[in-house]
Amino acid sequence: MQGMKQFFITFVYGANQDGQRRLLWEALKELATEMEEGWCILGDFNSVLHPGDRLGGTAIQATEIRSFEDHINSCEIQELRSIGPYFTWTNKTIWTRIDRAFVNALWYDVFDFSQVVYMANSLFDHSAVVIDTSKCPKPPPTFHFCDIWIRDAAFLPLVTSQLPTNLQQGPYQSLKWFPSNTRKGLLQLNKHHYADLRAQLCNARTDLERTQSLLLANPLNQQLA
Repeated sequence: MQGMKQFFITFVYGANQDGQRRLLWEALKELATEMEEGWCILGDFNSVLHPGDRLGGTAIQATEIRSFEDHINSCEIQELRSIGPYFTWTNKTIWTRIDRAFVNALWYDVFDFSQVVYMANSLFDHSAVVIDTSKCPKPPPTFHFCDIWIRDAAFLPLVTSQLPTNLQQGPYQSLKWFPSNTRKGLLQLNKHHYADLRAQLCNARTDLERTQSLLLANPLNQQLA
């Protein structure tokens, strides 16, 4: 229907063992590669993300955090801001934050503002997770530097062209404008060369698999190799 919003939500229930959770993350990474709409992933991840995410029990190890953080980055998702109780699960001896909601960048094209509301857990061991999409100003975009830009032939000329040449206003004022002007140029570079990076990735993978199939049929073909 006209005016209706389209988005996707994935509900998660993470396994207790890290090795078993890897299967979940592999599935999420596959979804992330193909996702072209606003996407929210929420539920019980059974994993911690920050040193203060557990009260009681064993201390949180860096490897626990690193594994979860790496998977989040590989899916290119970010955690929604939240209000309400910090710890989302308890057995009355241990309190921990393992229920979360993440979204991709396209989510904000559908909803101007979203946040997670954690409710009191009542008779349950988990807190209810509510996604609030009240009409609020869209959060300001953040600038992320992409390493791939460095290998672009236009990168160095773009950066050097923005170096201050007139220091009459003082070095501080000149350097103040340098990051701002450079950022604008880099965003234009990204728009024209890397905006369709997911499509390029899919095409490259398809070409690779096609070539590999031909090479398996003809292993001595040096051109295919």
